[in-house]
Amino acid sequence: EGLPEQNKNYRCSPSLLVQYNASGTPHNIQFDCSKHYRESLLRWYPKFGVRGVNAVVLSHDHADAILGLDDLRAVQRFEKDFAEPVPIFVGVRHVDRVQAVFPYLLRNPFPSQRHVLGPGIFAPRDGIKVHRFVAAVDFVRVEDFQRFCTGGLEVQAVPLWHGSDYLCQGFLFGAEEKVIYFSDVSEVPEATMEAVQAAGQISLLVVDALFEKTSHVSHFSLDDAVNLARKLRPKRVLVVGMSDHMDHEETNLKLRKLQEEGLDVQLAFDGQFVDLRL
Repeated sequence: EGLPEQNKNYRCSPSLLVQYNASGTPHNIQFDCSKHYRESLLRWYPKFGVRGVNAVVLSHDHADAILGLDDLRAVQRFEKDFAEPVPIFVGVRHVDRVQAVFPYLLRNPFPSQRHVLGPGIFAPRDGIKVHRFVAAVDFVRVEDFQRFCTGGLEVQAVPLWHGSDYLCQGFLFGAEEKVIYFSDVSEVPEATMEAVQAAGQISLLVVDALFEKTSHVSHFSLDDAVNLARKLRPKRVLVVGMSDHMDHEETNLKLRKLQEEGLDVQLAFDGQFVDLRL
């Protein structure tokens, strides 16, 4: 019961905000904009002093990753109907689907469209551009294992199975303390595992787990997440995307037993802050 400030079982869809401060000015990078994005930004952005978003990184094209993109306009500064476009880094497999869901966010959303006013009546409006109050964005296509840079932070996209018929993306970033973000995964491809292991010591692994032991077609279980941690030996593991079958306090109490193996594994919670030198 209660809001997430009091109840750590109150969970929105997984997402991550990275505040990268290499130049003295925070560069805010939002990983995924889910269907709960508006609720999250209203609750947590003010708490952490977030006044805007400088870039967005999308893991895939499902509702729990993209349906909040419309609300990016709330964290952009518009002057005379103009705002600096926010780059949205999205995998080549997913960009067409994302753009199909949000055609009005494209630079030329309705080219040469003919409008039907009534039976047999058409009104061509070629050459007219209406300035709508929508998020200003630029879609940037990202290939598997591609490295891209935003605000001085280098991010590498790596493919993950999210069900045996669908590939999404995980991400590696951080030059000093390294972070792995696997928000939706059912299996880690061999080439991705090699890339992760080549990165060296991992400071933080953020990983998906829907149920504790029950297998699922498109998500890790908690056992799967722990087994990945055993292979990668990160300094810390935060588990995300849990169903309501896992109580926060009870499950974390069980997970503390992994400290005997030298593993720090805990369920994450909404609004959690982690301080790292990236």
